[in-house]
Amino acid sequence: MRTLLPYLLILVLLNKIQGQTTVLANNAMLQYQGRINFSNALSPVFSWPGTSVKMKFNGTAVAMLMQDQVNGGPERTNFYTVVIDNQIESILSVNPTNNQYTLASGLAAGPHLVEVIKRTESSVGNSLFNGFVIDGAIEPLNPPSERHMEIVGDSWSAGYGNESNHQATDPGINVGKLLSANEDHYFTYGSIISRRLNAQLHCTAFSGKGMARNAYVPDPNTMPILYQRTQAFASQPTWNHSNFEPDLTLIFLGTNDFAAEANTPALALDSSLYVNSYIAFVTQVRTTHPQTHILMVFGGSVSDYWPAGKRWLSRWRNYITAIKNHFANDPLLSSFELSQQMAPYGDDWHPSKATHESIANQLTPFIQQRMGWNGSIADCMGILGGTASLDNCGNCRGGNSHLDPCMPLILDSPASNNDFSSIPEEEIFQYVLMDGSGKTISTGHYSKELRKQLSLTPGIFFLHVYNKDSSHSLRFLNLPKE
Repeated sequence: MRTLLPYLLILVLLNKIQGQTTVLANNAMLQYQGRINFSNALSPVFSWPGTSVKMKFNGTAVAMLMQDQVNGGPERTNFYTVVIDNQIESILSVNPTNNQYTLASGLAAGPHLVEVIKRTESSVGNSLFNGFVIDGAIEPLNPPSERHMEIVGDSWSAGYGNESNHQATDPGINVGKLLSANEDHYFTYGSIISRRLNAQLHCTAFSGKGMARNAYVPDPNTMPILYQRTQAFASQPTWNHSNFEPDLTLIFLGTNDFAAEANTPALALDSSLYVNSYIAFVTQVRTTHPQTHILMVFGGSVSDYWPAGKRWLSRWRNYITAIKNHFANDPLLSSFELSQQMAPYGDDWHPSKATHESIANQLTPFIQQRMGWNGSIADCMGILGGTASLDNCGNCRGGNSHLDPCMPLILDSPASNNDFSSIPEEEIFQYVLMDGSGKTISTGHYSKELRKQLSLTPGIFFLHVYNKDSSHSLRFLNLPKE
């Protein structure tokens, strides 16, 4: 230490002489977000997706000190989103060779905000954050939001492949592995919601993980196990849950529990195993965070028509119902079924950025309603500034959507028109057809043959038929042709 201290003093003096200031990672004016290993306060470990650090400084240039711990390549390169003054400045790839990265230069003289957010998940690898270098002085930030939300999920929550835009017929859709350049947690549904509602976010999400079993079944480390960890691949140190008390805990796990049923030979999911594992995890979360609102999200990633005969969506819905019934006396527990995703798709049929925004549009008003949080920019139909809201059945109605309350989900082919038999044929009606996110995809004069004539991809749709005297609405699942 006798030889190290003079060196550090010389380095600090040299920085001052050159007009630069090194802001060490343990500076109290920095704001961190996400699960971070602070065992070494001067070099905290960034592992989970969405982990970030934020600083306000007065100057014209800023650089980041970071030592990456991965080898690089398509699957092992960490990427970060750099945000300057609330605008995305650049996408930064880091490597173990460099330890200083210029984030911005030539800025107008004065105060600026800089935030660096990890786009990639834990399977890509860890980075050690060592501080910032600025040409001015650090300034105090406004206090962070008192709204806290955490997400416990898999690849759908991490952002796997969301940078890609595939059609169902695109042969490149089946990548078969995580390409780290195609993963962007900044534009996942959770990150979007947290910005809309001004909430701090902790995202513990890992591709391939499940509630009771993983996509790779022999792997015993399911998400309930990882939930106790500070870093996904390290059993120690365990996470100190008192470091972050969530107001909302969103659980989106189940896709990978079903996944092995698509294998050859199929490995059937034991319903009791899934339900009991989920109950045990909810009990654990409730014990750890007695006041958190627990939101169980399902759907979106699975359907009843693939794999044939497995009826994953209906089974998942039944499992969630059983879990809700078990916790019937818990007023802080709820569930939400997502609309099935549609093209464009991310890698390996994961959600694209467009689908993540659709998910955020569906969940934002529900969370807003449950939590009493304001600040959303879209209603439940995804309409900016819209006033549609969820009815008691969890369906979107009113406002700009004009949908009737408690619309049933028709689980059949749109070739059948019996559902609209109440509409008098002699009257003239207009129609509006919307996809599951509330985007209008077709309008015009309604006829009984409409649903046969429209070429729709598989998914959930809203159909609103109206004239000056009456209106009718239907929510239906368009199934693929056999």
